[in-house]
Amino acid sequence: MKGKSAGRPVRSQIRDNIIKILTVLGPRYGYDIHKIHEEVFFPCTREVVYYHLRKGVTLELLTVQDSTITGEFSWGNKAEKKLYSVLTTQSVDAITTKNIQTAVVTLQKNSPQTI
Repeated sequence: MKGKSAGRPVRSQIRDNIIKILTVLGPRYGYDIHKIHEEVFFPCTREVVYYHLRKGVTLELLTVQDSTITGEFSWGNKAEKKLYSVLTTQSVDAITTKNIQTAVVTLQKNSPQTI
């Protein structure tokens, strides 16, 4: 057992998918990443995506830029947004790249205020 670390390996299919999305599209907000992930890969909860975004920042795979937007929202007069970007790019095959780009076009047609 020498050289083996105890515990579960630090690896995640969802986090890998997030890195692919950010590699192809550049910086995005968590909500957009979640919508694109559901369209291209497989459904998962928004909470799971946000967990993997936070974990990606902890593992230094992703960076996050915080911003505050003021306005009139149902919960108050400001909203905090986090813009995620990738530090370590990953090779993305041509089919996945095309699927991600197609998903963005589809999502923009269905909901032009996002993505």
